[in-house]
Amino acid sequence: MRILGVSFADKIYFHSKKHKALEIMLLFWIALCRFSSYLAFGILFVTTVILCFASTPVNADQPNSNGSLSLQVGVIDAPFMGYIDDKGLMTGFEVELAQAICNGLQRQCVIKLQPFHINLQQVQTAELDFALSSFLITEQRKQKSLFSERYMRSHSSYLGNVSQPQYRALRIGVVKGSTQERYLLQKIRNAVETVSFIDIQSTYKALMAGEVDQVLFPAIIQLKFLAEHPELELELLGEPLSDHNLGGEVGVGLPFGHEVLRDEINQVLRTLLTDGTYNKLNKKYFPFNVY
Repeated sequence: MRILGVSFADKIYFHSKKHKALEIMLLFWIALCRFSSYLAFGILFVTTVILCFASTPVNADQPNSNGSLSLQVGVIDAPFMGYIDDKGLMTGFEVELAQAICNGLQRQCVIKLQPFHINLQQVQTAELDFALSSFLITEQRKQKSLFSERYMRSHSSYLGNVSQPQYRALRIGVVKGSTQERYLLQKIRNAVETVSFIDIQSTYKALMAGEVDQVLFPAIIQLKFLAEHPELELELLGEPLSDHNLGGEVGVGLPFGHEVLRDEINQVLRTLLTDGTYNKLNKKYFPFNVY
């Protein structure tokens, strides 16, 4: 006979029949102790499983390809857009917009000021999670990376001295990897000499040193440079350019495979546009609407 896993082999024999009832009660007590131990083990097991699942929430941050839980964000190192101010703080329209996007995503971000072509390259190689680098959204770039909805419109302008050389080809400075560089090399390379620089600052230095006659950049950046250097006899030359991908919509660049993050950024951008945050940034940095 077996009671809850206790056989009579476990029982204690008594010499008197009058202790038979006590013997049966003792057997039940032993069985109850064993059952309690099994029950306690079961409760412990279930509790452990629940705690394991609870410690890994569905929306937990997952490490990036570089092992970091923070989003890696590139911003162009350029006037108006991203620069270090007099207090040593990183600021600029695209810097603050990137920070606002990170706040809306409720994610920690590491923002890096980098040259345009570095941001473009690191988006394509997924070294950055996203970048605000004044990227014009072009069909060619859409073949190599993802883009958000627009957060700005842009067109390009030449900047240089009013008096230009007459008897030689114009030397025009541009940033490596930019649509402006592509335009000069592909469309008017026989008419001008294209000089490519690693970043915007180097290009402007070449202009001030007389190494190039003009620079071709987004008009917003040119206006910022003019505002910071009123002593220079420089002007915007000709009409703003928008053909040949020199103007159009500017969006956040992301690597392929970041479609979910792109959709989240789009939602944050829509919120920033409707809650007044975008307008405040626009007015802080520009005297006109850049959207």
